[in-house]
Amino acid sequence: MRACVHADAEAACVAVRDGRCPVRSYPAYARQFAPDGAGGGGGAGRRGARRASGTHGRAERSRHAVAALGDPTAARARLEEYRSAGADLVVVYPVVVPGSTLARSALTTLESLAPNG
Repeated sequence: MRACVHADAEAACVAVRDGRCPVRSYPAYARQFAPDGAGGGGGAGRRGARRASGTHGRAERSRHAVAALGDPTAARARLEEYRSAGADLVVVYPVVVPGSTLARSALTTLESLAPNG
């Protein structure tokens, strides 16, 4: 699960939205999110088109559905939803907030979401 723990929830959401996510280029992944405006391609032009067409909100909800974002409490709650739904092992892939120090941003996410963190 993509994760970004940051005091500024919007910065965390932007990091996940704009972060390098290689699976977004996989056809099956793109097809999974295409109906709600979150899949396939990307870039500023597509985001602008989603906003204009009204699918921007659905794309934001999709992002929140597949990522743990925001402050530590909100991100931990998202991981707990996966566990409660039966996930035995939730793997966290930290996403770095633009402008942040790579190591510090990644460590903050990992430390915040560690099982005994």
